[in-house]
Amino acid sequence: MKNFVRIMALVLACMTCLLCFVACDDGDKGKGNYEVDLRVDENGVKWAADEWGYYRQYDNLPFDLDYEQEVINCLVWDPDMAEFAQTEEVDDARLSSIYKRNEAVQARLNVELNFITEHSAAGEGIKSFTQRVQRAKEAGTNDFDIIATYSRTQGALLLQGLLQDLNAIEGNYFEEFSSPWWPNGLAGQMNIRDSLYFVSGDISITAIDEMHSIFFNKDLIDERFEETAKAAGDYDSATEWLYQMVYDGKWTVDQFFEMASGYYADNTRNGISVDDNYGICSVYYCISSLYGSCNLKQIEPDTNKVLVISGDVKSVRTTRLYAKLTELMKTNDYHDGTRPNSGSYTAPFTKGNALFYLGYMCFAEKNLISNDAVENYGILPLPKYDSAQTNYYTVVGNAFSIFSIFVDCDDRGSEAETLKMLSAVLECWASEAYRKTTPVVFELNMQLKYSPTQDETNMCEYIRAGIMFDLGRVLDSAMGGGAGDVINIDNLVVWGAQDGTAWTTQYAKYLPSMEKNLEDFVKSLGYDI
Repeated sequence: MKNFVRIMALVLACMTCLLCFVACDDGDKGKGNYEVDLRVDENGVKWAADEWGYYRQYDNLPFDLDYEQEVINCLVWDPDMAEFAQTEEVDDARLSSIYKRNEAVQARLNVELNFITEHSAAGEGIKSFTQRVQRAKEAGTNDFDIIATYSRTQGALLLQGLLQDLNAIEGNYFEEFSSPWWPNGLAGQMNIRDSLYFVSGDISITAIDEMHSIFFNKDLIDERFEETAKAAGDYDSATEWLYQMVYDGKWTVDQFFEMASGYYADNTRNGISVDDNYGICSVYYCISSLYGSCNLKQIEPDTNKVLVISGDVKSVRTTRLYAKLTELMKTNDYHDGTRPNSGSYTAPFTKGNALFYLGYMCFAEKNLISNDAVENYGILPLPKYDSAQTNYYTVVGNAFSIFSIFVDCDDRGSEAETLKMLSAVLECWASEAYRKTTPVVFELNMQLKYSPTQDETNMCEYIRAGIMFDLGRVLDSAMGGGAGDVINIDNLVVWGAQDGTAWTTQYAKYLPSMEKNLEDFVKSLGYDI
């Protein structure tokens, strides 16, 4: 895996080359105005160049799809980072990639993407967005086709019966969500029995932005662990040793916490402040991602009850992770900005005083690119529970977009053909994003500050490939009992650890109501349990 990207480039360069050009009509803005250079390998798989010239897999949508300039009304939210509408190419890498993605989708399918924006975020934003969709459904005005919004809002929309089952679309173009732009296990993780109501992955820029990652200060790590790295295998630097741990499958929670321990120093001799040294900087809604990275679930499928609160809640693994977090949070090595006069949870890392930062991928683009205080930084996937765990898992933060189809979209000809068309739009959108927006987001976060090594590129691939979804993060309204009334089990773990509450006491407060609310939700979907 260490040289995965380099090897793939060589393999693709040696492929049998077949150039396929869609006929071009300069007078037609829609179908026929999209040209693509495809390479087809010996297995018949198509490949096309991404924004940096590297070949990535292409989709199998028919070349002759033509929806005759049909307007696709997309109700979208307003994330902090640009994601949806962009009507011109500008001197901004992110915005330019969005423009190119939209243009490709429109030209390939001969459709027009019309974006309608509604505020949606935690709390009142979830309620107001849901109410707007409810009003459209009750009025029968067929206002929307595709809905792309804040992840937890999609759970609230499903709670109100406002989303189409994607698996029920006859002849859909999703190919069982097996293409690389859909995360591994998406269908299984997001399915409710045989139904799938929403999707995410490369189709969402904010899903890439919000991938939980661990940034580390190379200079501090190399200095602190120089002798450790040499003793472990005569590595040239501790950074090299750390990356090799990831390759060897030995990057674990225990290793993470051990490296972060014992580093605190009161540099200004005035108590806790952002100018002190810390092992880890994070915040409760980010460090809670360790629950998922340890392959612990919140909601699971069940033969009889369709969905149930996962047995992981009471497992030995959760209890042990909880104990480790409780121990860490007793120390000054962990900085989350909650202590008096402690300042922002990100500040010690951006000031160059912390070893690790656990947060979102977009942290680099926002905080590190133009920051001279952290001259050299690296990136790591979230740690495993232990080395026996097979994969690294990447939990995506709540502020990312999930895509669905409105249950009351406007029928063009017939409901079946309309839904099939919308499945083509989503598949094309995800495919084009995989080659146009995802590489740019990675570039913005890892390659603007300095020239990265192959290791940083590989780490980004680990992180993206490890994206996992837990319905408990999306359906927290269902567990809480209503839109905006949310409960997240992973947050309960962190809150309890911060307070020092016994885990059995912590989950006992919430488990009965969560189980009852989830059962009511399943019944609302029409299941007889």
